[in-house]
Order: sequence, then C-alpha cells, then structure tokens
Amino acid sequence: MKTNILKSIFFFVVLFLGACTSDMRMPEVTKTAFPLITLDATSDKLIVNGVLNGKFNLDMYYKDYPEDSRVVIAMNGNYTAPKVYIASVKTFPSAQTVTGAQLKTLFGLSAINPGDYFEVGLDVLMGGVWYPAFNPAGVAYGSGPANLPGASPIVTFKAPIPIDAFVGKYTCDEPAEAYSYSVSFSKASATAVTTANYWNSGWSGTFTIDFVNKTYSMPLTTWTSGYTGSESGTVDLVTGKMVGNYTIWHNGAVEEVGVHTYTMN
Repeated sequence: MKTNILKSIFFFVVLFLGACTSDMRMPEVTKTAFPLITLDATSDKLIVNGVLNGKFNLDMYYKDYPEDSRVVIAMNGNYTAPKVYIASVKTFPSAQTVTGAQLKTLFGLSAINPGDYFEVGLDVLMGGVWYPAFNPAGVAYGSGPANLPGASPIVTFKAPIPIDAFVGKYTCDEPAEAYSYSVSFSKASATAVTTANYWNSGWSGTFTIDFVNKTYSMPLTTWTSGYTGSESGTVDLVTGKMVGNYTIWHNGAVEEVGVHTYTMN
C-alpha cells in the first residue's frame, strides 16, 4: 500500500513538471533601443510668432544602438500619422535642428497658431523590425521607461497661448520699499491677468497685456481706506517678466512712486 502511494506521488510530480516545461514557458522578451532626446542648452523652447530655432540631441539611454532610426514629429497629439522629419540617423550622439519654417512645410501649415505643439520622437530599427516612437494612444514608451532617471524619449516645442505666459507665481521686487514679496497672477481673460495681492497689501489688481506693443497697464484702481493706484510697463512674451512704473495715492495725495519688477518663479 505504502509503495503504491509513493508511485502515485512520483507519477503526479512527473506529470506536473512536464506540464510546467511545455505549457508554462516564460514569454519571449524582445530587446530594443530606448531613445534619449534632449534639448540643446542654446535651443528655443517656445515657438513665438511662428519663429523657432530648435536644437536637440539624439542618443540612446542604454547605449544599445539601433541599425537605423528616423526622426518623426507629431502635431497637437495626433499620433496616428506622425511626419518623418529625418529619414535616417545611424550615428550617435547626433545633433539636429528644426525651425518654425520647417515645421510649417512638414505639416503643410500656413501658420503656427497659439496652442499648437510638436513632439519630436525617434523610430528605431532593431533586428530588422521598426519600433515606432508613437502609437495611436500616444508615446509608445510606457510610464516605466519614461520615468527612469534622466529618461527623455521625446522633446516638445510649443507655441504658447500668449496670456498663459503671465499666469503663475511671481516674485515682485519693490526697491521703493527695499524688499521683495510673492504675488500670483491668474487668467482673467484672453488679454488680462489678475492678482489678489497688489502692492503686497491683499488688494486686487488687473493687468491688461498688449501683445503687439509688448506692454501692460493697470488703470486707476480704488481700494479700501482711501487708497488708489495705477501701473504700466513692458512685458517679455516668452518669460512672462513684467517691469513697470506705479503710483499709489492715499486720500488723493501721492503715497509712493516706484518700479515693480515681476519675475516668474
């Protein structure tokens, strides 16, 4: 009886191991190169009025170099049909450039509009198979590879919506008071931003931006306790920096005249 039981156990183990080797094989792993695309330190990051002087460097994250590669560009999140910008790159690292005029030609555009953005990726050829930078759902690399330290499988060039350059947290330098303070601006309209901490006093103020003349202005504004004020100056459409002259009145008399310099944090 004991012998029969041992034989049965042995027979079961043999069957189990046979099933493991035939039906439970590990899936085949395909190895491919992982592109590393970085902006050159001297490159434009934004497309302003259709003008871009873009510079980017191509390499591989793991230094597993492909047999061939091609630079592709997707526009405005349309990943179903990215355009081939450079048909073949076989040498790494490789420095490349792109201009606003070239992007317009590549996509058949008459103009690059505010809000347009272009993502640059790299298709790679490994083992005779092309691995695309983009698939219909987006960037072909999942969150795992994309979140590796220093990973950068794509770079993006964007034509900003003009008012967005002035939305966010700033440091305001105020020499008349010999100090600086924090101030935030939020979007009020397509041509204006507003703050709730003007003159570091918890006052509301609205700046209207003139994108043609690169200026801003706050009309005479009335606050509490007899205070009024106005301000106007110049803006940098790329960095969002604003520099202007202001005057504060108290009960009709000039309280302070000075210069404000707003720098985006």
